[in-house]
Amino acid sequence: LERVRDWFLISCWSALRWSDFSTIKPEHILKDGEDTFLRKKNIKTGTVVFIPVDERLYLMFEKYNFKSIDISNQKFNEYIKEVFEVVGITDNIILDTNFKGKDKEVIKRKCDIVSAHDGRRTWATINYLKGYAIGLLMQVTGHTQESTFLSYVGADPLAKAKALMKQQKEFASLQKSKY
Repeated sequence: LERVRDWFLISCWSALRWSDFSTIKPEHILKDGEDTFLRKKNIKTGTVVFIPVDERLYLMFEKYNFKSIDISNQKFNEYIKEVFEVVGITDNIILDTNFKGKDKEVIKRKCDIVSAHDGRRTWATINYLKGYAIGLLMQVTGHTQESTFLSYVGADPLAKAKALMKQQKEFASLQKSKY
């Protein structure tokens, strides 16, 4: 469970799909002066992405000698559900579904629906809300269409409004400091 938790965090910190984080090798690590990047050709799209590697991501890669764990996607998804349950991420959420042409709300526990791909979505949401330029974020995820990237952002409208408010305040503060 520790290894699955760690590699889920690697996905949260790198935006990699399971197919990509499960094939990491030491050769994918690139040093550029004092900066470290992960250079990875996305298996799904064939797009080469460069992912900034901060200290926490570097330490996690180092823990595994810069090599991914050997586990199937199916087993990874089974174990990440167990990890979420063990750590108490069991809140109920409402999912809007469509069954036989009828809209329906279904209540599920978060731990029952989490999967490897949620790490990628987490990265997209966190960095979008931090206000980074969408084009730069898309370079990391490998998306070519903004609408597809934005479908990964799981923030509700209030969280988006709060992020915008924060950026507006920072901009206003910069403008005041100029004068």
